[in-house]
Amino acid sequence: MNILKPQQKWYQSTGGAIFLGIIIFFLVAGILFMGLVGYFLYNIKYGDTNTLFNKYGNNNQIEKKSINTENFIHDHNPIFGPSTALVTIFAFEDFECPFCRQSFPIMKKIKEKYGPAIRIIFKHTPIVGIHPDSLLAHIASTCAQDQNKFWEYYDLLYTYQKLDKDSLLSYAESLAINNSKFQQCLETNTNLNNIETDLKDAAQIGLQGTPTYLVNGKQIQGVLSEDDWSNLILQELK
Repeated sequence: MNILKPQQKWYQSTGGAIFLGIIIFFLVAGILFMGLVGYFLYNIKYGDTNTLFNKYGNNNQIEKKSINTENFIHDHNPIFGPSTALVTIFAFEDFECPFCRQSFPIMKKIKEKYGPAIRIIFKHTPIVGIHPDSLLAHIASTCAQDQNKFWEYYDLLYTYQKLDKDSLLSYAESLAINNSKFQQCLETNTNLNNIETDLKDAAQIGLQGTPTYLVNGKQIQGVLSEDDWSNLILQELK
C-alpha cells in the first residue's frame, strides 16, 4: 500500500526559505531606510532650535566619505557655472539662516575667483522649525527663477534679509520681474514640490543644518573662510 507523504509547502524547502529570507531582508531594509529619511526630513523641516544648533552651530566639518550625487541634480535646481567644471558644489541653504548669510559674501568671492572651474548647484533647504519665514522666501526665489532672475533675487535675499511678503514683492519689482506672474506664483505655492524634492535629498545625506555643501561628493558643514574654500577647490583641481 502506498502511503502518500504530505506535500511540502514551498517555504519549507531550502530554496524557499532562502527566497523568503531575502524578501524579508529587503522589506525590513526598505522600511528602515524610509524611516531614516522621514526622521531627517522631519528634523530638517521642524527641528528643535537647540538640537540643531548643538549638533551644527557655526563649526565647519569636512567629511571624508564621498556621497553619490548623480541623482541630486533636478531640472528645477538653479546652477551657476558650466557642466564642464572640474569642481561641482551642491549648496544646501536656508535664506533665513544666519550662517548662510555669513557664508554668502565668501561664496560670492569664490564664484568670482574660480569662475568656469566650479559649478554650484543650489538646493532649497528651508528649516521652518527655526526659520518660519524661510519657506516663503524659497518659494519666492523659485518664482524669480521662473522669470530667469534666480541669482539676482538670491543676492537680494541675503543682502537685505527681510523676508516678509511685502519685501519679497519689492525685491521682484526692483528686478523688473513681472509682478502679476510673480505674485500668482507666490500665492499658489506653484513650485513647492521642487522644494520638497530638495528637502528629501537633504534627508538622504543626513543634513543636520545649513549651510551644508557637497564638494565633488565630500560633505562640508558650516561656514568656511575664503582661504579654506580656495585650498579645498585647488586640491580638487590637482
